[in-house]
Amino acid sequence: MRVESDETTTTLIARPLLERLFNGFSAAAAGLIAWLCLRFYDPGGGWGDLTMVLFTPFLVLVALASLWRSLTRATAVCRVDGRKRIVEWTLRAPLVRRRTTWRFDDVEEIRPDAESGYDWSWRPVLMLRDGRRIALVPYGSGDRESVERFTSEARSIMTTG
Repeated sequence: MRVESDETTTTLIARPLLERLFNGFSAAAAGLIAWLCLRFYDPGGGWGDLTMVLFTPFLVLVALASLWRSLTRATAVCRVDGRKRIVEWTLRAPLVRRRTTWRFDDVEEIRPDAESGYDWSWRPVLMLRDGRRIALVPYGSGDRESVERFTSEARSIMTTG
């Protein structure tokens, strides 16, 4: 998680690069092992061959699930712009594109939040005046200092902007 700031804007960028790499590796490994199971299967063989065939669908499911998570785990970018008086939120992944903008008048506050029982799982939360609560990072994996820095800078931009 990275925070970039200047006088009128602050930007939070959360990239799940390690999770994408791990899921991509898991997909490739499970797919390769499933292919090897089918490649060396001997019809009419012993228990080992039967085990390989029965294990193959599970490996294919693991490979597909890992590939799906690798392609849909989104990079979250939240930008608080004091000049335009907007909060802009973007999620980007190979299969996911989502962009939302709120005016300062619609935003009650941006505050740090941790999932209950998980002190290492910090993320910024946008509180809207209509009562909605939106986690700006869909997965809570940020360090407390970065999240608190972003929220304090966002608050100061929103109050002075």
